[in-house]
Amino acid sequence: MKRVFFVSMAIVCVAGFVFTACQGKTQGNSSPERLTLNFWEMYGPTCDFDKITDEYNAAHPEVRVIDTYFPSHAELLQRLQVSAAAGSGEKPDVIFYDCIYPTVTDSIYTLVDLRDYFAKDSSFKYEDFYPVFQRFGTAPDGRVISLHTWANCLVLFYNKSIFRAKGLDPDTPPKNWQEMYSYARKIQDTRAGIWGFLGNFVLDNSHEGFGWEWQSQTVSAGGKIWDDTYTHPAFNSSAAVEALTFYTDAFKEGISTISPPEQAFINGLTGMQIAGSWMQNTFSSALGDDLGVGVWPGKNNPAPNVGGEHFMIVKSDETRQQASWEFVKYWFTPKVHLRVARAEGKTPTYKPLEQNSEYAAWLASNDTMKVIAESMNSATNRAVRPDYPTFTEIVFKHIEPVFYGADANAAIQAAFAEVESTMGNR
Repeated sequence: MKRVFFVSMAIVCVAGFVFTACQGKTQGNSSPERLTLNFWEMYGPTCDFDKITDEYNAAHPEVRVIDTYFPSHAELLQRLQVSAAAGSGEKPDVIFYDCIYPTVTDSIYTLVDLRDYFAKDSSFKYEDFYPVFQRFGTAPDGRVISLHTWANCLVLFYNKSIFRAKGLDPDTPPKNWQEMYSYARKIQDTRAGIWGFLGNFVLDNSHEGFGWEWQSQTVSAGGKIWDDTYTHPAFNSSAAVEALTFYTDAFKEGISTISPPEQAFINGLTGMQIAGSWMQNTFSSALGDDLGVGVWPGKNNPAPNVGGEHFMIVKSDETRQQASWEFVKYWFTPKVHLRVARAEGKTPTYKPLEQNSEYAAWLASNDTMKVIAESMNSATNRAVRPDYPTFTEIVFKHIEPVFYGADANAAIQAAFAEVESTMGNR
């Protein structure tokens, strides 16, 4: 998960700026005989999306895919809202961005039910996607509207050098909340300015950053966020309060902080950092062999909230949809898929790719990827609702004051009441 936040339809007023700032580039030749597809995505050159699209165009002379890169999920969502509201003829055929947005996107542009294409294409089987990834892409009415393409999650990074200095086993990270506190108390050094551990959300200024983390910890404590149909909230529980106070009690005790120094983990100012698996390359470059990684501890058992991005196809005519389907399938070929997985620190979501010998060799040589793969065994997912971003806005509004001393139970109950009254039974 990268930083994400909801952008309201009020953003329509900046349509002129958006269309100017987000112009795409054209790959391949401009032969008029080629069918042109618009691909809107938010990985761009950092994961070779532009080069891979070029390669696809070169190998498929009947199609020309125009790749438009957006530097964040929010900007891509904004562009979709603006183009739909303005009735613009410029819209995407294929969309690729965060896993919380399929149903949001389907409320803006109708998405293709991919079950129809799986039924006609025996080379690509939907049942070969793990259940947690299927849930993200299934609309409330049962349509399969997106494919979870690469998965990430939060993991526990730790500094082996600090562990050694504090008498902790550098090869044994904490396994639960109790051990996290025990390790953090040994690591914390006020005079040296070293914190025991940091949550991921303290580095993320979006409400979704906190929501993602708190939801996982609530589930790890035995709670639920929504009922099984995502119709009514279910977080008015002691587990939700415990998940919040796990962090706020650490702030009070001084073993963690809501306002960490810049680059605290890289600079040796915290012994442990909950962070996205996509940070592995950055942290490894800084710490080298002193970088340790473990499954993100839950209260008793881990329950990491899966992140990652989805491919979606916008409903149009059958020719465009079929060409878009072939383009999406291309990203699941081993050569392309594993290339992106390496660049972004993600694991495949499609079983045949996970069983690929090249991937298995890479997995065996990469500690972080092994932890991600292990984490998927207990992974959870966020609500599949078009108004999901509103949920985390409400939750964060009520919970943020708790970081600075407000009552945790009262905040959870107030958040629950507002979510139930405004979003329940939708």
